[in-house]
Amino acid sequence: MNRPDLRLPPSSSAVILRWDRLGGLRASSDAGEDPALLLHADGRYSAPSAALGGPRRTGRLDPTELRELLVHLVHQQRFAEIDARDIQARMRRIAADTGRLAAIMDGGVTRIELTLPDLQHRVELPNLHAAARSFPEIDALQRLLAVQKRLLELAQAAR
Repeated sequence: MNRPDLRLPPSSSAVILRWDRLGGLRASSDAGEDPALLLHADGRYSAPSAALGGPRRTGRLDPTELRELLVHLVHQQRFAEIDARDIQARMRRIAADTGRLAAIMDGGVTRIELTLPDLQHRVELPNLHAAARSFPEIDALQRLLAVQKRLLELAQAAR
């Protein structure tokens, strides 16, 4: 599924995707959170070290793999259509109608930022995993979880 309407930036060291997991029950450093994944326009990516304080693990996607990943995020998961405020409002409405728990504490915040020539989008949502389990009927929430799972797979491939 290689769609021509996805324009990629020129190959460079510019960060085009950043995935952060903030807060929750994890210990955070004084210098700020270490991004769970950074993806650059030239296909390089990095994830936190497996050892505390160690260097970031790295990898590289070739141009075809980079395009396939971005097509997956932009077209298949429709990342730019995901609106955290709308998800949270739907969760509150469903919770009010059904009595289902809408807020789960200490799950941390998922933040994903995508910066392409024709698309800049950021989603920041607390308690993503718990919310997705509690509200399976919210399509955008399930798509956001699928985006995060794909980014986790990439981060785990870093060496």
